[in-house]
Amino acid sequence: MRTEDDLIMKTSERLDADAVCAQCGMVNPSGTLICRNCGTNLRDQRSTRMAAEQLLVSEGEKPERRQVLLGLLTLLGILLIIWLALNVDRFADTLVNVQEYAGDTSRPLWSGEDGAVFSVMGQDLMAFEPTMQQMRNLLAQPQFSEEVEGVYVIGLPVFGKGVRPLGKALLQRQEEELFFLAQLENGVEIRGIGREQDNAIVVSWDEGSAQTPEGHMAVSGVALRQKDGRFDCSGAAELSETRYDFTACRVQP
Repeated sequence: MRTEDDLIMKTSERLDADAVCAQCGMVNPSGTLICRNCGTNLRDQRSTRMAAEQLLVSEGEKPERRQVLLGLLTLLGILLIIWLALNVDRFADTLVNVQEYAGDTSRPLWSGEDGAVFSVMGQDLMAFEPTMQQMRNLLAQPQFSEEVEGVYVIGLPVFGKGVRPLGKALLQRQEEELFFLAQLENGVEIRGIGREQDNAIVVSWDEGSAQTPEGHMAVSGVALRQKDGRFDCSGAAELSETRYDFTACRVQP
């Protein structure tokens, strides 16, 4: 007979994030950490849901306690639906700006005035040369800052193994725009011009570009600031259905 510990261990071996977003109902591809539609952290959602489910199946649980828990879950679901209804216009704008790709990038990021800004940023970023261990430490201990400008380390969350360093980035404000440049360990350079929307930074298809060995391609993405200071990011590349999820942590001066 399986014990409760067996059930919890069996459950923890599955994917570390829900596929269906409880906030907006979107079915995301397997392995997605941030909802493509509304930006909900699917890993945190899963942790909350699993904790509730484990309470429900615990042996010897009283019926009254189950009813209270089910009532709280129902109330939470109703509040989420109401919150989504109040913010549906903002989510629609984000979808239009980020997830629809209408062709090659219209704003030149590798030439002209924008290209000159990014070239200087690239030289500044190359001067930042942290070791792999320093990058791991920065990703493991993010620090919150009101200021979003600065140097960042970029990492890929690996289930059960922490965050693996991927590269570094520089975020710089130019009037109402945020210029973002990333240099990845595989030689890819990403440039984007984003805009702040509430607690997020959004880069639309016509203002994001990546340089790879095969050439340039359009990219888009959303970065959501978390309470501990890190940014949970999700991006997409032209002609690919893959979503790229990663974490960015600011390097304190």
